[in-house]
Amino acid sequence: AEEGLRVARLEPNGPAEKAGIRGPKMTGRYPIVIIDRSAADIIVAVDGTKVSTAAEFLGLIESKKPGNVIRLTILRDGELKTIPIELGGEQRPSGRETRM
Repeated sequence: AEEGLRVARLEPNGPAEKAGIRGPKMTGRYPIVIIDRSAADIIVAVDGTKVSTAAEFLGLIESKKPGNVIRLTILRDGELKTIPIELGGEQRPSGRETRM
C-alpha cells in the first residue's frame, strides 16, 4: 500500500493546479473517458508533517487561513518534491471552506 494520499481532483485553475500539483490524467473522448489515477501526485506531508489519511490532511489544512502558504511534500514518479501552495477560498462562517 502506498503511503500518503493520491490527488483525486483539482479545482480547475485553483492554487494547487497553478502550483503544479498533478491530478488524474483523463484521456479518451465522450462518451468514453479513461481516468488514469496513477498519473496523480501522492501527498505525503503538509509542512513537514506526514499525512496518511484525509482526516489528518484536513486537520492540518483547516488550521490555516486563506492566503497562508503551505508546503506539500508529494511523491511523483518515485521522487519526493516539495511544492509551496497559497491557500485560496473564502472563510465561511463555519471556517471549513478551503479550496486547493
